[in-house]
Amino acid sequence: MVKKGNYLLCLDCATQIYGWAIINKDDLTLVDYGQIKKTDGDIVERICYISDSISKIIEKYQDYITEAVIEEVPPSSQNSLTVLQLGRINGATILLLHQHNIPIAPLIDVSHWHSELEFTKSKGDIKEQSINWANKKYNLNLKYVAPKSKLNEDNMSDPICFGCVYLNNYDKRGFGKRGSKA
Repeated sequence: MVKKGNYLLCLDCATQIYGWAIINKDDLTLVDYGQIKKTDGDIVERICYISDSISKIIEKYQDYITEAVIEEVPPSSQNSLTVLQLGRINGATILLLHQHNIPIAPLIDVSHWHSELEFTKSKGDIKEQSINWANKKYNLNLKYVAPKSKLNEDNMSDPICFGCVYLNNYDKRGFGKRGSKA
């Protein structure tokens, strides 16, 4: 059974493993989180799969999602094809949310939420910092393996982290003002 509330849907667009989280805006609890994984097929097939998967999440929580926040596509990258594909996925996600009448917050910039949570390269791998922060904040067990490992679960920790930044549910010491796993 879904707990009633006023939910924020946090979406971390990616070309193969797309992360999402739902945070209750009333009590700042983490309601649910996960990943949408599609590594095969061309970009059109992956966008369709991701859209169908997000629709199922929205349907499950349709009475409670009142807003969504999406991470902005970084404006520069060494791989322009990746930036193009991420832009397509973000566009499809925005359209899907619009079709479901879910208001979309201004896109959240990666460097902004990293800065707010004081994630820096000088402190080590950013992915590890994200995973550790989400694990500590909500008593999770997301895994970090190595800097470039495909087994890292930062695709799930990132939307939790930037959702907390958007809701101002954090402090500079790495754990939040309030909130726990529902």
